[in-house]
Amino acid sequence: AGGHPMPLHATYHAIVDGTNGNTILDEVHASFLQTSLVAKGSVAGTAGIAGRTVTLDVVMNRGRLEDVLRMVVKAGQPPMTGALKIRTTFVLPPGDRDVAQKLQLAGTFAISGTRFTSPDLQAKVNELSHRTRGQRPNDKAVPVSSGFTGTFSLKNSQLTIPEGTYDVPGSTIRLSGNYGLLSEEVDFAGTAYTDAKISEMATGFKRLLLKPVDFIFRKSGGGSAIPIRITGTRTEPRLGLDKSRVFKR
Repeated sequence: AGGHPMPLHATYHAIVDGTNGNTILDEVHASFLQTSLVAKGSVAGTAGIAGRTVTLDVVMNRGRLEDVLRMVVKAGQPPMTGALKIRTTFVLPPGDRDVAQKLQLAGTFAISGTRFTSPDLQAKVNELSHRTRGQRPNDKAVPVSSGFTGTFSLKNSQLTIPEGTYDVPGSTIRLSGNYGLLSEEVDFAGTAYTDAKISEMATGFKRLLLKPVDFIFRKSGGGSAIPIRITGTRTEPRLGLDKSRVFKR
């Protein structure tokens, strides 16, 4: 989908069935850029269907988010960087469709030390971290890093995250939703759990005005629980309050 060429180095042990041409991959060690993975599975045909299906179990314990994103996003620069771990099934059926349309994945992921390559987006994350801790935003502060863990699946170019947790100092966001690899459209909903109360995220007179709102978004143990919705596109995401769930918590 991304279309960015990159070097791939691999070693493997394979057994080929001479009667049908199917291949069993006992163990594959592959690496590209700063990422390495181990996989095993098969390249096998199905009766009545032209071509062969690649089926693998993949474990990536030493990966880089930016390396993987180069394969799936169109932009020249990956939108995020960070350490990446993935365990997933990998199914690639035969056919002339784009890889992003026919590739099927299902597994778990863990991203740590995440930072955005866009200065504007990273500035928003920094501001979010400061405000959700009840602090004033500081443009000169060291950029904060975040973490993202969860389960995922990919089918028909739609990445689905049924359960994800995004952590940044000062808040934890639990969300679920979809991202289109080809359309680059984003649609996620969830709840942001912050250390600070709503009023503590504001400054000056606004802090006083927001005091009554603290009760609406209060969470057990202090802080706030704020229903949110993320829509738009990868380059222009829109993060806002999910008004339909304000009184349904």
